[in-house]
Amino acid sequence: LAIHFTCITRVKLYLYSCPKTMERLIAVDKENDHSIREAITVACDALDKGGVIAMPTDTIYGVAAKVSITVGVQRLYSLKGRDKKKPLAICCSEISQIYRWANCSVTEEILTNLLPGPFTFIFERSSHLNPELNPGVQSVGIRIPDCAVCLRLVSQLGAPIALTSANITGKSSAVRVEEFKELWSEVDVILDVGPCNQSDDRRGSTIIDFTLPGKFSIVRIGSRCDETIKLLTQKYGLEHVAKQ
Repeated sequence: LAIHFTCITRVKLYLYSCPKTMERLIAVDKENDHSIREAITVACDALDKGGVIAMPTDTIYGVAAKVSITVGVQRLYSLKGRDKKKPLAICCSEISQIYRWANCSVTEEILTNLLPGPFTFIFERSSHLNPELNPGVQSVGIRIPDCAVCLRLVSQLGAPIALTSANITGKSSAVRVEEFKELWSEVDVILDVGPCNQSDDRRGSTIIDFTLPGKFSIVRIGSRCDETIKLLTQKYGLEHVAKQ
């Protein structure tokens, strides 16, 4: 009995001493709909309260806040040590939503050919966006990742999220949650689905500027960049111009 009591006591002490950050970490089984649903509900609740979450995309892990809640957006900058002059992209769940948040300058065929996918498309922003998101910037980057957990989360939230990479500015991007442990205490929920990709590719999304009609420029080389340049120039006849 004495030994049994001692074991229980040690277990209780261990659980009591676990860091609070572990309570934020949710292991998500991508093959289990119930697991995904429960995790997304917790994450959406945090976002609706102005919280910040860490979540997977189709390239690397990101940190996100609800676009319409300024305090959450500001937290993204502070936890990363990010220059406030550097704009944040937004993430939508469907192509149709792009037309609300931006003045889309490419055909729907181009959008449906490439999205969902590892891209950030830059368009002129619309007046519907929170003016406190990237104030003074006339454009907005939009993501629709090929990641079921991410898309379901944004769909359930019913609003776009501001999204940036889950790392301290200047440090390597993360494809596993263990790689951004220094941010765990700064976020409210961490959705852990395992590796974002199997190739250990850390380049992130390819950023394409479409603000000039009939033209595009590559702002950042990332996943599927070369094949996308070929598609846009050869199939759709867009002019590839150097980024100024």
